[in-house]
Amino acid sequence: MKIELKRTGVRMQVICPGRVETDFFSHQSFVERGPRAETRFSVQVEAVSRAGMAAIEKNRFMTYVPQSFGLLVWLANSFPFSVRMLPDRLTEARAR
Repeated sequence: MKIELKRTGVRMQVICPGRVETDFFSHQSFVERGPRAETRFSVQVEAVSRAGMAAIEKNRFMTYVPQSFGLLVWLANSFPFSVRMLPDRLTEARAR
């Protein structure tokens, strides 16, 4: 889409946030199960908003929030078999 819109002057920014602290997590199902390890990586809505505004100002196409997620994505794409094992194990454990 970025390429298709280029001649129109419309710019695109993609914001890839991790777990964002919103009222979604106030739902009873989250409250009852108690805190989990992944909650320490949660980001505030304001951080996502600031990152989005910075991406627009700098005309940055892809933005990860937090920025360290960009490195994780790069690793996962560069070494898919070895890096994929950890998220798969975490997802399996959560499903149980």
